Amino acid sequence: MNQTDDQTDNHTDEQTDNHTDEQTDDQADDQTDDQADEPADLIVLMCSVPNDEVALKISNALVEEHLAACVSTVPGLRSIYRWEGKICNETELLLLIKSVETKAIELAVRVKELHPYETPELIALPVVGGIAPYVRWVREQTTCPKLPE
Repeated sequence: MNQTDDQTDNHTDEQTDNHTDEQTDDQADDQTDDQADEPADLIVLMCSVPNDEVALKISNALVEEHLAACVSTVPGLRSIYRWEGKICNETELLLLIKSVETKAIELAVRVKELHPYETPELIALPVVGGIAPYVRWVREQTTCPKLPE
């Protein structure tokens, strides 16, 4: 290998190193964007309902009233529980309600108003991870829009 070849190889290595650094910086920016918002204030609430009609009624109200960003309905739930001294075996649906902690009490009151059960199941779980764009979206959707002045 002559000196010209050595210089060409070194120049190519430098270009490759610079290109790799640029990719790493871009990847770091993407990761920073996706990890910028910690989901500490997000919650997922679980609520069982007896049928599609109740699921739609509760889901629509919570989203329309900005109490939840999204409500997913999971069919095919089988609940076995003791109620008033008897073992019950019921087919239900599960609502997965995505919201923020600051809406939890108001959301619970609204579910109790709309739900046909005397004591509806409603439990909240903290969200410990999530992509930043989704976290921001949940926050945006659970913020009431400003009224025009």
